[in-house]
Amino acid sequence: MLESSFKLDSFSDNQEIIPPFPFLFSNQGGDLIVTKDIVFVLHGIGQYQDDWLANKMGPVPALKEAAKQYPFFQTSSLDSYVEFVPILYDDIFVRIMKNWADQADALKASIPVMPGFADKILTFLQDLDEDDWEKTFAADVVLYWGFRLFQQRVSLRVIAQIVDKVTQTATAGNEKPDYHILAHSLGTAVAQDALHHLGTESWLEGLAARTAVETDSEVELEQTALLEAIQKLQDNFGTSNPFDPSLFSFESITMISNVSGLIYSNDGPATSIVRPGTASEHGAYTKRYINVNHVADPVSIATNFKAPGDWELTGGLTDLSFTHFFQNDSTQNVKDVATQIHNAAHYMAHPNLHLRLLTMYVNPYRPTSDDRKAVGSFSHKYGPTKIKADFKQFYEDLKDGDTKGFDKIVDAIKSIKEMING
Repeated sequence: MLESSFKLDSFSDNQEIIPPFPFLFSNQGGDLIVTKDIVFVLHGIGQYQDDWLANKMGPVPALKEAAKQYPFFQTSSLDSYVEFVPILYDDIFVRIMKNWADQADALKASIPVMPGFADKILTFLQDLDEDDWEKTFAADVVLYWGFRLFQQRVSLRVIAQIVDKVTQTATAGNEKPDYHILAHSLGTAVAQDALHHLGTESWLEGLAARTAVETDSEVELEQTALLEAIQKLQDNFGTSNPFDPSLFSFESITMISNVSGLIYSNDGPATSIVRPGTASEHGAYTKRYINVNHVADPVSIATNFKAPGDWELTGGLTDLSFTHFFQNDSTQNVKDVATQIHNAAHYMAHPNLHLRLLTMYVNPYRPTSDDRKAVGSFSHKYGPTKIKADFKQFYEDLKDGDTKGFDKIVDAIKSIKEMING
């Protein structure tokens, strides 16, 4: 697909005319068909069902709702240009936590990422209380970081879903679409791991051997399907790994409340292929990397992801740090404030994020000068100075690192940091 000279970082009025509709092609009957961009969406923490993509607290409904305020999308549905593909993996953790007592021995028998920390991790999990959301968040983070068994199963699940969709769309005989990643919270770490393995081939080379000894029948079926999909792509493109960065890359990777700098089982963000640039010059896996955090999001504060300095030199890095608070009637205490700020929908409400995504995902859309005014209007309306007095102190406490009501989650993250540091 054709590149434009429009710069997301500037939102300036100096834009060149975009060649009309490069995303259209004709079939044999002469009908014009839209090649939709594919956006893989990785959820954060929670017990997600198959329909989680429609959850109003998630990024996709929020992006669709935000688009409606701009004239272009009042006559053109976002779904006409973009296919959002949910990437599900949380059920792996849910099965473990539902059968915690039975799983304890199996967990201890798993190979820890860093030897000697298995007992410490298990003790941390056993000390958590039954507060569902906090327990789920903390347990998922610790399980994912602490045990290679679950990292592998989660990464395989993500890889399998991406490979399946790419196989469908890249071998269909039509124009190949652009692919994007949109991840939130723990999903950013999962994306970091899975994409690195997908592109470096180290994971794929040993997949057949791992599948042969897999004891979980569900996982074995997933791995077998993944092997078949990869074989199809290999046959189509005549290469051992069709997902090598020299052959395949993502148009954009967006990480919201980014924890990928803390929790990873492969190379860190400084050396991973999951970074902005070009495959030929930098061995990078995406043209654009958007790192999105919030000054009062306890998860952002605790993980404190910092993009390596040389990423800026590629011209493909966008660092966003938000300060807004979009409060609602259900907000009552500091935990409510923290939860609201961490929600993907709260992030997506800001025009400085959703306008960038709409521009990347929808080829013919370019924000008008009036559209871009929404950035300043939103910041003025929902900035820190506009927060109601009832919540102002909660916001300031969170910003200063006081996480009352959210402390188990932050403790989980801090505990992992301590484990990493010995």
